Amino acid sequence: MRLQFGDRPSIRSPEEGLLLGPSGAATQIRIRSCRVAALTWRRIEALLETNVIIALFGREQTVLNRLAGADAVFVPVVALGELYYGARKSGRAEQNLQRIDEFAAAATLLDCNQATAKQ
Repeated sequence: MRLQFGDRPSIRSPEEGLLLGPSGAATQIRIRSCRVAALTWRRIEALLETNVIIALFGREQTVLNRLAGADAVFVPVVALGELYYGARKSGRAEQNLQRIDEFAAAATLLDCNQATAKQ
């Protein structure tokens, strides 16, 4: 029996010597000692809203700490639009627009369309 990623094998009993997969299929195995450890792996993803991105630009430690462990970070295009709007109204428009451009180039942007709205 070959286990795939995400399968959670379990040993029914050391006496029986059966390795059970998620489908219930069993494979005969020899067991000298029975020690099973359950490993879990979680993917941490973050969806950033405008206020969080502004805090990130301000290098707020709380935000930096929370995002340090993220495997993936996503930015909705609506938040990006809000950042551009605010940058154009600011006293340092040119600097802020350049910062947003650099951020957007490195970010995974989430587009919103009618198909998204239906879900």
